[in-house]
Amino acid sequence: MTAFQDLQATAWRDVAIGEIPEVVVYRNPQGTFTRSVTAGFIISVFIMLLVRGTTSAAVPYYGVGVFMPIMVMGLSIRKHILATATGSARRWGSLGATFAAALAALVFVGQIAGKWNEGGWVVLITFSILILSANLLLISPIGYRDPQQIHRIVREKARVQGAMASIVEWQSLRMQEYRYTIITHLSIYTSQFFELFGVRRPMRFTPVPIPAGAYNDALHVDHPDAPSILAQHLVTESAPHLGGAPNITEPGNK
Repeated sequence: MTAFQDLQATAWRDVAIGEIPEVVVYRNPQGTFTRSVTAGFIISVFIMLLVRGTTSAAVPYYGVGVFMPIMVMGLSIRKHILATATGSARRWGSLGATFAAALAALVFVGQIAGKWNEGGWVVLITFSILILSANLLLISPIGYRDPQQIHRIVREKARVQGAMASIVEWQSLRMQEYRYTIITHLSIYTSQFFELFGVRRPMRFTPVPIPAGAYNDALHVDHPDAPSILAQHLVTESAPHLGGAPNITEPGNK
């Protein structure tokens, strides 16, 4: 359960970015994301059955849930430092982030290699399937998120406000840009493949996502009343109707 203890903090974000179906996110009145916690418990029980109760053999799964994300965060911090910092801060900051990412990667790979004879190879296969499945879910209709959906998931269902909500909204828009890029490239490659056989296959229309913009532009003061970065995209204009807008009757008038 230790490797999945952050499911409450990550599951609703994964729903917002399009990696998990929206039905998963539910926060009860006490503030607990019960569905993600239940899913984590079921996964933990399944892993224990898979390793036949040998907890040492389940160590690589801990690496998937802990050290692999630390490695990715280290690489992200390194990229951010290289893009924003200058001088010695840029040099030492990038070196520190690189060292942290490399150390996490070493531990992650070492856990799999060290437990190879105890089933570490299963973790490698599981991890590969997990990455492939995540991308397949993202490019499927389940992974599509428009501003209204993102706002509903983050602000209404997860009931998250302030800077954290703004960051997740920005991440969701970025993931939609990534989704659009993947679908566009797949459509082009698929069309080119069929053209080899003389079949001209029309490309699938995919709505262009809203630009996420720069990360720093999405940050707000950490205050519950901080506005959503999606606010400007939530304004819906009334569609014109035949005969114009209906007459508004004032109180007392017939």
